[in-house]
Amino acid sequence: MIRIKGLGFLPFTGCPHYDVEKERRPSLINMVSKNGGIAIALTDCAALEVIDDKWRIITSSKTAHAYRLYRKNGKVIEEELPQSKRYRPLEELKRK
Repeated sequence: MIRIKGLGFLPFTGCPHYDVEKERRPSLINMVSKNGGIAIALTDCAALEVIDDKWRIITSSKTAHAYRLYRKNGKVIEEELPQSKRYRPLEELKRK
C-alpha cells in the first residue's frame, strides 16, 4: 500500500477494502506506526459519510465495519467505529 495525497477535504488517511486484501491491515498499521496521524479503514460495503462538520458510518451489509487507527504511546490503536443513523461531530474522529 502507498500513501497518496488526496483533495485534503478531511484530515485522515483513508483505506478502503480493509478486509479484502490480506496485506491491507498490516500495511495500514505499519503506515500509522511510522507516520502517525489518523486513518479511517473501511471494509467492503461500509462508507464514511461526512456532511459539513458531522459524520456517520453507513453499511449495506451486516458484516461491514469501519475502524479508526491512530498512534498513542508508541502503539497503534484500532477502534471500531459504530454504524449509526445519527450524525456525530467530526471533532470526535480527530481525537487521539
